[in-house]
Amino acid sequence: MDGCMDDSSCRDHEVCVLGACSPLDAFECTGDQHAIVDVNPAEVNFGAGGTATLTIRNLGSCLLTVQNVFLTASTPADFSCAGGLCEASAYPKLLPPNRAIGVELSFTPAAAGVRSGELRINSDDANQPSLAVTLVGNSGSGQSRLLLEPEVLDLGFVPPGQEAARTVRLSNIGNGNAVIRLSNVSLAAGATQFSSTPEISAPTNVITLRPGVRDAPDCLNTGACLDIAVRFQPTATSEQTNELLVTYETTPGAPSTARVFLRASSATPPVLAPTPATLDFGNQALGGMVAAQLVQIENTGPSLLTVHSVVLLNGSSDFLVDPLSLLQRRINPGAATQLRVTYDPTQEGSVMAQLRVSSNDPVVYDAALGAGVRSITVVGNGTGTAPGDLLKLEMTFGSATGDPVQRDLQDVDLMLESPLGDLCTKPTYSVDSTGGITGILEDSCASWTTGAPSWVKLGGTRQMERIILRGPGLLAGDYTAKVSYQQDCTFMLLQPIAALTGRSIEELLAALDSGVVDLDSADIASFIANNCWTHAPTTAVVTAFINGTAAITCNRDLESPGLVRDVLRVTRSAAGGFSAACVP
Repeated sequence: MDGCMDDSSCRDHEVCVLGACSPLDAFECTGDQHAIVDVNPAEVNFGAGGTATLTIRNLGSCLLTVQNVFLTASTPADFSCAGGLCEASAYPKLLPPNRAIGVELSFTPAAAGVRSGELRINSDDANQPSLAVTLVGNSGSGQSRLLLEPEVLDLGFVPPGQEAARTVRLSNIGNGNAVIRLSNVSLAAGATQFSSTPEISAPTNVITLRPGVRDAPDCLNTGACLDIAVRFQPTATSEQTNELLVTYETTPGAPSTARVFLRASSATPPVLAPTPATLDFGNQALGGMVAAQLVQIENTGPSLLTVHSVVLLNGSSDFLVDPLSLLQRRINPGAATQLRVTYDPTQEGSVMAQLRVSSNDPVVYDAALGAGVRSITVVGNGTGTAPGDLLKLEMTFGSATGDPVQRDLQDVDLMLESPLGDLCTKPTYSVDSTGGITGILEDSCASWTTGAPSWVKLGGTRQMERIILRGPGLLAGDYTAKVSYQQDCTFMLLQPIAALTGRSIEELLAALDSGVVDLDSADIASFIANNCWTHAPTTAVVTAFINGTAAITCNRDLESPGLVRDVLRVTRSAAGGFSAACVP
């Protein structure tokens, strides 16, 4: 017998015992000797995913023969065995007393949800010839979130016979290990001049998106995102629309559909011409009257201009812009529309913002935004000192759903409760036939016992809300910021209405011009059932500003509509002055 340090120092069919190599047949079972198989652990729980090592040991007094180790046929493919140790070719294996082998197992979920399987171990242990190890995994830890960028893709103006290509990115920006399974990505039955790649269609081609960070540069490599190439190649002069339909599952067996609305034109292009180039409010006193000016959006081109959005960016939230009505989005050649921009200073000094107008003007096309863009610079200067303390609350909210229709119907309102229980929240508005706001029917903020709060949201649906509370004369005590989650089924945006009526956006706008839009009652009932009664979670973010300075930002998750939750509490001392804290 040769000297040894461990089994690797010995020849085949030998093991190292007390520093010497001994043949395996020296450990054959004789008389009343028995091999005893021990498996640890008896159950493997992988949690959200990962690897684990299963140890098979011989606790007996003679040689144990492990005949095979394998995953049963009913075990999902999410479970796997490394190094070929679950293949028949790896066996039999002979284990002398107190010797063990390790089997490395993995759980890599292909979709969210609970998975279970079984690993079977067969040996010549007379008392336990076959052992079963339960395998469990749950990829549902955390929450998956499908992000479509952009949700509306305008490929701009493309002359007949030429081609334009843009990219739609599908991302999972959820947390934990909750994956998204993409089972189908295809174009709806619309304009055939559109095409998309790659082709995704279950069961032959299914993509799994793993959770990742939004806008991560390596998301394509980590599997957190997927790029879809959308092309438009017109054969004649026309306006064209279509939809990119994305069928996905966050829970196995429960598919959902998200949409990217596609637009393109091969007609003579419109020209977006907003004026003035700079909107200057000059000096405005803190706590004074709200200043307002008009912006004109003109179409100086020969074809229809469609305005997708008008938003204020990269600057002070003291500026607000009125929302576009449906008919204001359609500007004929040579026509124009006007929007009101307001400035209500809450801090001293110069402030600035950019008013961005997005449209189908191809000359100023911005590939990152998927639209033709022009901007107006907005400036103002707050002067003097606000009378007493000034508290400003700002609230935005995000959505967990990948369906833009559901997101358009979601609504979260900001509320402020005084120490006396007075409540300031969104007024009830009166509107005209185009959806424009014409007045206020009821304003709860105006009935406060003390103080003068005001609620403002002039940025359109899903835009920022804010409440401003001015002194002097404010009571000491706690002022509580609350959020209320609801789903506004009385308001439907342009794209959902177009889809519901089977029209293109341009056809719908033309029908609205004539005052005739026919809707089938069954279609309306189905639309409400699918979008207004199926709710997705959302998260509200509230920031408190005290005398113009950001004091604190607090988040509140809202699982379903109908919830009202406290977010932050601002305390006014008897000597004056505010302090703020998040509500746990």
